[in-house]
Amino acid sequence: MKSLLLLILSILLTCFTKAQLLPYPNNNQAILWEVSHSESSEKSYILGTMHIIEKEYFLFPKELKKALKKSNSLILELEELPNPASLLKYTKLDKGNFFDYFSSEETDSIINWAKNRLQLTPQVFRSAFYNTKPFVVSQIATQSLFDGKTESYEKKIYQYSKEKKLPIIGLETLKFQISLMDTLPMNIQKRMLLDIISSEKEVKENLLYLQKTYRDQKLDSLYHQLNKEFSSFDNYEDIFIKNRNQNWLPVLEENFNKTSCFVAVGAGHVGGPNGLLQLLTLKGYHLKPIYFKKK
Repeated sequence: MKSLLLLILSILLTCFTKAQLLPYPNNNQAILWEVSHSESSEKSYILGTMHIIEKEYFLFPKELKKALKKSNSLILELEELPNPASLLKYTKLDKGNFFDYFSSEETDSIINWAKNRLQLTPQVFRSAFYNTKPFVVSQIATQSLFDGKTESYEKKIYQYSKEKKLPIIGLETLKFQISLMDTLPMNIQKRMLLDIISSEKEVKENLLYLQKTYRDQKLDSLYHQLNKEFSSFDNYEDIFIKNRNQNWLPVLEENFNKTSCFVAVGAGHVGGPNGLLQLLTLKGYHLKPIYFKKK
């Protein structure tokens, strides 16, 4: 089901000793990891996040707060939270309109869904999303299926940085992240949206599974689910995970050598054979899981 890929994308860019690979699957079920190196006295931390998550499954315990307090610099995917104007700028279609990609019957289904789920009249929906890329509506459709209040790790960490006046290093730009979504062909973007609105029950079940898996700190399970979904898409694991992790690695190393850093990126980037934990291990870093006590 292509809609599950979108769900995952939303959670969803050397020493002298011989490095030992982290086996996958492994028994170290943790979403927060301490990073150290034999040639440095500094310790840093990597947190795998879900970018949006229901409050019930949001984890921000004392172990996480302690790691934040020990850090002198923050490294996030983006240097600042996206503002509506920037999002609008990069998510507008270059040509044509949203409805060009759907048949009359499909358009009617989307309009009816927006009326029932978002309480938007046909006129308001047509006006609001006329020039919008389909993947944006898919994300809105997904987020509308969360039950109750939601939380954001990035928002909370940004707030913390302002309170403590800590510098934030952005690994990517908003423009670049939107360009990644643009690599999804329109037929896939179209199918994602239609799958979500026609299979809301299944999508909600998948959302619940991902959130429970995250709450249980099963990083490997999240990776394996991600790998399963990417297996049916040529090169998309490279585009969304592998290449970005490789681009981030030298930035992390440079800053780890300077001071204690707290890194927060999507959990899909942390685990697995091409994840940040593995890449850092190959560079001679030592990784130690920090377990959260279950609620």
